[in-house]
Amino acid sequence: MSGLEKKVVVVRQEGQSAREEIEQHQEEIQRGREQGQEDLLMAFDIPSANPYDQKTAEAIRKFYRIRSRKNGLDLAKIGEDGVLQLYKKDGNLESTIVLKKYRPIKDDERKEMEDDRIQKLIDLDREFEEKKVILRQAIEAYKETGAVNPVLIANAEVEKVELKRVAVRSPIRSTRQIPAPVANQVLFDQPYETRKLFAAKSLFDKDMLRDGIIQLERRNFPNSLFYGRYEDVPGAGSVLETKKDGRLRLTTGAFARILADPDDPVNGLFTPLHTAEFVYKGTQYSSAFQAYEAERMAEQGQEQIRKALLRTRSYRTIRALTKKIMGQVKDSRTTWTSILTELYKQNPVEAAALAATGQDVFVYADPVLGAGGIGMDPTNKSLLDPTKWPSKNVVGEVLATIRATYREQGAAVAPPPLVKEAVISVEEQAAAKKGAIINARRH
Repeated sequence: MSGLEKKVVVVRQEGQSAREEIEQHQEEIQRGREQGQEDLLMAFDIPSANPYDQKTAEAIRKFYRIRSRKNGLDLAKIGEDGVLQLYKKDGNLESTIVLKKYRPIKDDERKEMEDDRIQKLIDLDREFEEKKVILRQAIEAYKETGAVNPVLIANAEVEKVELKRVAVRSPIRSTRQIPAPVANQVLFDQPYETRKLFAAKSLFDKDMLRDGIIQLERRNFPNSLFYGRYEDVPGAGSVLETKKDGRLRLTTGAFARILADPDDPVNGLFTPLHTAEFVYKGTQYSSAFQAYEAERMAEQGQEQIRKALLRTRSYRTIRALTKKIMGQVKDSRTTWTSILTELYKQNPVEAAALAATGQDVFVYADPVLGAGGIGMDPTNKSLLDPTKWPSKNVVGEVLATIRATYREQGAAVAPPPLVKEAVISVEEQAAAKKGAIINARRH
């Protein structure tokens, strides 16, 4: 049996007829339709049109209600950087509201968003073909046995995946009315004709196009996601100023390198998100982060997601695929040690750069608790105080150990590893994106 061939297993509850089972399955599909774009757009992490939670939004409304009253300007003041300040009648500060800042989206962020969208199309195209294989098998079985139940269920599954494909291709749809043009604007041989091009033929026969043309508009992303984002102002989570050599001083007095952004020209090389191909347990990965998430999915029994991780090289896509799966690996320190050791054995350039970092402390600024980082993002103002880290800096400690071993024993040349499965290559990913774009344009 080929890898795409699957059997349709129908589980019927006791006392449930075939018709009831089919109706139940169709009801589930219908519920999925009713949820519509809301569920499907969650894959894009679309922020709400209102960037504030209900409590903060109500506090903002209260602020402006007080400000509109008599002597309200003395009780509701707007401080520096747009901070809203509410004062008591005795002049003491009662509360403050830190507003978010609107930031336009950068071109590289839009490109990353589009890459993620294309990757979703690639995965859905693959799933669609697999569901069609199951449907064809059900039809062939129907011709021999007359069993219609598996055919209906398989057809509903194909329809469900197709609806997802349509939603990812153009999740935002709206209509725009274009006024009917005047005849002399289109028919140049009738310069004096001022009636509309599409007009009523008679009082009792109204042309459907008289009021204009309805145009369907489709967009890949909503405006709230495509043009900008609301973010916390620097005062609420001040961005730490990094020295030119990429080092910061911790409260302990030691110099540290913050590992967060793989595009950081100084420290991006050491973050687990950095792209560096290596083989771990017979599988070729594009980054240490990808290998760790694959191990985590394997422990959680999520084999389908683990295989999906190998079809992308984007760490953002990897996070999107695994963020709903809770729980970390049982022994994160051992797992990270094994992964990073193999990575630096097979990448001498990265190993040499690691050895040249002196005695600096590596701080992996990952906000996920127990994932190997300190449990904070790089904008947290408590980042430089190790006593306030909510999670152990496992990755940083492992990197320091590998650095010490490299200095003592020298570079360890790894033998050519045996590769059983591999991450998608840059060329394969580019070809898959091109195919997904062509398929999207066809539809």
